Amino acid sequence: MVNDKLHETTHEIITDYSQKSNVAGEEALLWLSSLFNNDKLDGYNRLLAWVRIIFIAHNRRQYENIANMFVRFESLVASGKMYSKRIIVNFYSQNLLLYAAKRDFEKAAYYGYLSIKEKNNDYLYYINNLAAVLLRAHRPENALQVLKDSHPIAKESLNFHNRIGHTAYFIFALIDTGKSVQAENHAFVFLTAFKKRS
Repeated sequence: MVNDKLHETTHEIITDYSQKSNVAGEEALLWLSSLFNNDKLDGYNRLLAWVRIIFIAHNRRQYENIANMFVRFESLVASGKMYSKRIIVNFYSQNLLLYAAKRDFEKAAYYGYLSIKEKNNDYLYYINNLAAVLLRAHRPENALQVLKDSHPIAKESLNFHNRIGHTAYFIFALIDTGKSVQAENHAFVFLTAFKKRS
């Protein structure tokens, strides 16, 4: 029952995001918070609730209400109640997004590096987020290194959105490190290879 209602709430949250509306109101946020804080509920549904709370906070640019949830989540991970490598790297990635939204790029980068310690299906997404933060922190050399290290994975990725993001950040990093000719060549090769999809 909880899981079904979570999926209904997901639809409301996506509607908020896509239509800039407020379908998922305070009632939904309170309900999600009650799920997250319910020690009797299974970890999977608590995790789903937490992810949706974070998404609402990003939609509304309201981060003050979720700081305590990050502390609570970290304590759940540390106690072993919500432990898996995938959950931990996702937690680090969420921290990156939170601190990037607050424009604390150094702290965001710290969590970004932690998020790429484990390679999973979201690895390239985490790499792209880290590269974006490093570029915004005026650390293009670090961004370029991260992108170079992950280039073989980007080339094999089936997620075209992540491939485009990786290529775009690679080009920005090359430009910001004074390698404009290489940036132009990289862009040309990518566009030529994917001409039919661009």
